[in-house]
Amino acid sequence: MTDLAKKLHKRWGKKYIDDRNWSRYNTQPQTTTTTVTSEPASRRKDVAPTPTAVPVSMPVLKVEKQSVASIEAGEPATFSFSTVDVSEIKITLGGATTDVDVEVSALGGRPENIPTEPSGRTYSYMDITAKTRNFALGGIDSAAIGFKVMKGWMNTNNIDKNSIMLNRYSGGEWSELSTTMTGEDGSYGYYEAETPGFSTFAITGRGTTGAITPTVTPTVVPTAAVPTPTVTPTAVTPTPTPSEVDTMLIGGVILLIIVTIIVVASIVYKEQIKEITGRGKQEKEK
Repeated sequence: MTDLAKKLHKRWGKKYIDDRNWSRYNTQPQTTTTTVTSEPASRRKDVAPTPTAVPVSMPVLKVEKQSVASIEAGEPATFSFSTVDVSEIKITLGGATTDVDVEVSALGGRPENIPTEPSGRTYSYMDITAKTRNFALGGIDSAAIGFKVMKGWMNTNNIDKNSIMLNRYSGGEWSELSTTMTGEDGSYGYYEAETPGFSTFAITGRGTTGAITPTVTPTVVPTAAVPTPTVTPTAVTPTPTPSEVDTMLIGGVILLIIVTIIVVASIVYKEQIKEITGRGKQEKEK
């Protein structure tokens, strides 16, 4: 109690003033400390809840954010990127909204809060968020993510370029998104995948010889032995020269003359025999 309070208390009595109401008479400045406890946004009816960020322990390699002032209902808005694996993101909303931010964070590996790897060989991981005025963007009718993959990585790991897939982690599991190859150049293959929302993504691929092909041993079917035909040599008659032809012709003529003489002689001899035989018969009859 101050000196002034003691004097007043002595003069007027306790019932008129004490330390509890002495502040009414104290002209010295008072210091008041007020602790304000903010009510959680999730309990306030006038403010949409701010999404809770999932802790990611993996280092963030790059972050790129693109913004648009407004998106009309049913009209696709395109967000283009240049420093990450994502090249563009197209978003179509069911209702109009303003101040939309899309952020892509390239991660150094699989986040520790995700216990499993996606199927295939992983090229990269990334987090994608879409917000409007710092709140999660809702009412997404459709969204497509365009991305690129280095051909050097595909060649080194023997990856089939047509097997590249964008995977999304949501609801405690990985799901493969419908992915289409849209083009390629000397350095990259370009792809586009449709997604129902945004969260953690992984680009994967499968090897060209990833499936084990069983070795098929050909069955040897015995075939009948084909006999080797025997070739009979054919005697080749030499063609006579002109001198030999003349000699043969002369010999033939001589042979023909000899045969003719023999035939004629034989006929003459037979006639003579007949004649002698006839004479003998006549002599006997006489």
